[in-house]
Amino acid sequence: MKIALLSASFRGGGAERVQITLAGEFSRLGHRVHFVAFEDDGPLRGEVPAGVELTVFGVSRVAHGIIPLARFLREKNPDAVIAAMAHVGTAALTSRILARWKGKVIVRADGSRRYHGREGSGQGRPGLDLAQRLLLPRADAVVGVSTAIAAEFREDLGLKNCHVIHNPVATRFADSAPAEHPFFASGRPVVIAAGRLNRQKGFSFLIEAFAELLGRRDSKLIILGEGNQRRHLEALISKLGLEDSVSLPGFVPDPFSYMRRSSVFALSSESEPFGLTLVEALFTGIPVVSTDTEGPRDILDDSRLGFLVPFGDKARFADAIDRAIDMPGEYRQARIDRASEYTPERIAAEYLRLLEA
Repeated sequence: MKIALLSASFRGGGAERVQITLAGEFSRLGHRVHFVAFEDDGPLRGEVPAGVELTVFGVSRVAHGIIPLARFLREKNPDAVIAAMAHVGTAALTSRILARWKGKVIVRADGSRRYHGREGSGQGRPGLDLAQRLLLPRADAVVGVSTAIAAEFREDLGLKNCHVIHNPVATRFADSAPAEHPFFASGRPVVIAAGRLNRQKGFSFLIEAFAELLGRRDSKLIILGEGNQRRHLEALISKLGLEDSVSLPGFVPDPFSYMRRSSVFALSSESEPFGLTLVEALFTGIPVVSTDTEGPRDILDDSRLGFLVPFGDKARFADAIDRAIDMPGEYRQARIDRASEYTPERIAAEYLRLLEA
């Protein structure tokens, strides 16, 4: 097949990383793959696999790429398009109409409509919400990346073409050398977190919970990632006097190198449709603590494989981290086995079955 994978940009978020992982796996299986990005922005451009044809529109917004995408569909005529994020999917469906192109469109719902409605997009933006209501039913399939996300799209939009396919997690860095960081030489337990530094990821909540943890256990916190909340988080760290205990190294392409040397992985998101970093942590076998949100409920099998704590409960989150530090070996193999269910091979096969159907 000729498959085009659409991404808003090359930023270091989960949606972009999933597209790159799928592109590599489809290409490995012998399909002709195009990776199409609307914005020429982000650190992941160099991660697009060799053998994958790259097209970048270089526009400032996804909506500005609808005409270039229609032209791409006419000229390249792929058999199918897989779009990451609902707003990219609505652009793809609009382009299909303009181009009079007959291929299939799968829209991957990587985000919560209900959370983003509170944040000022999705349900909170009438134009985008109307576009989703009109266009998503015309997709050949809408894929929710967790049970909860698929349920949101079915219930909110009345979709009958909605499926659940979890995200693939690439493990190409799994055998890389352990990371070097002064915290690992401190002799103290290290809590590791990773994700874009934005409000959704809840790192302010994590830092405040970590401050409570320090009241009972001397430890360190590393948060990997970059984003628009860096200054806010640095100010919070300074306000709480945590400069010697919390580190923000920035975006790291290989989180495994840090996770393998850490004591506990913490996911602190207010909303987490899937949780790529959570699966990466499970792959290394370390204990995990997560807020009780959409994707982690699926991944952790309703807390069987890790602690689930309501977002905002700093005392319980700190307590869960404290308890996890003391149980490094418990359920270790079960965590690794769970992570193996999200390999690119398995997930790509699910998408191909959906396309063939």
